[in-house]
Amino acid sequence: MEDPKFDHLLIGCRRSTAAFQELISEYADPIYTFLVHMTGRENADGLFPEVWLRIHDSAGLYKPEGNPKAFLFTIAHQTAQGYYTPAKSSPTDLKTAIACLPPDLRLIFLLRQVGQLPYKKIAVRLEMPLEIVLKRMNAAIDALAEPLEKHCA
Repeated sequence: MEDPKFDHLLIGCRRSTAAFQELISEYADPIYTFLVHMTGRENADGLFPEVWLRIHDSAGLYKPEGNPKAFLFTIAHQTAQGYYTPAKSSPTDLKTAIACLPPDLRLIFLLRQVGQLPYKKIAVRLEMPLEIVLKRMNAAIDALAEPLEKHCA
């Protein structure tokens, strides 16, 4: 079930500064975390305000029957494209291991884990079969198995 509060904030953010500020306060952390993992901190710092400008400008395109998180993370992903920066060191911790994932695996992993999007929504947003999304998520988890074990221990 979608969040009617989110719908109200997103639809109203172009008319109300307060609604836009509340939207940012509700979703700033997961969007920023997504950008850091996708592009590195240096790029994320510059892309973060751009993502919010694009969200503001695109708010009129959002349909209440849509998926609000998918809407936000799709804009964040589109903004981050071209800024992927794989880590240069070998994965010794979870953050580095995530950064070392190939971009297609990293995107699906972050949309699921950071964005908390259902697999079906990820498949629709990325315009790919659900089976491919699931295979790429499994590949990401396999690649992260050792760092995840250390992180959770």
